[in-house]
Amino acid sequence: MSLTLAPKGWPIGQWLSPASPWSVGIDLNRGVTSASGAWPAANRAYFVPFYLPQTLTVARLFSCNGNTASGNVDVGVYRADTTTTATLVASAGSTAQAGTQTNQFYNVTDFVLAPGYYYFACAKNDTTGTIRSIAPTSIMTAQTIGCASMETAFPLPSTATLVLLASAYVPIVGFSTRSGL
Repeated sequence: MSLTLAPKGWPIGQWLSPASPWSVGIDLNRGVTSASGAWPAANRAYFVPFYLPQTLTVARLFSCNGNTASGNVDVGVYRADTTTTATLVASAGSTAQAGTQTNQFYNVTDFVLAPGYYYFACAKNDTTGTIRSIAPTSIMTAQTIGCASMETAFPLPSTATLVLLASAYVPIVGFSTRSGL
């Protein structure tokens, strides 16, 4: 996995998402903004890498909904086993997408992530609902920093077989370390 790490001592904070310095944010946030975008293919999952330098307890997951809420969404966290495989740590399960232009929160049983490499994951069962996403300047940028996808991955599977992205689409999903946020 190729991932640029944030400077030593950079704070983790209460939220982690693809826009965070411990994820791909350091590489993608240079002049790139997020936008509401239709899910590129029904039942496709997207995986965005992140690195944890310390142990964290995750309280809940979230997705950043766009202009249209439709169908179901599943968000989760995977442990990076190799550059092409990952194991599910926790997910919200198939949940109706609700709310537009807002974060949708998914309560999960608190779980602990040890230091290491992981993926944020998100899958949708339709192409009508929108999730805010970051569109890197090229698909090669997203592939180089370790973003991946998997077809026929709704709901999120226990083991993911990762392939290179077919589209430059990086969904904004993540987790909170506090249940009150």
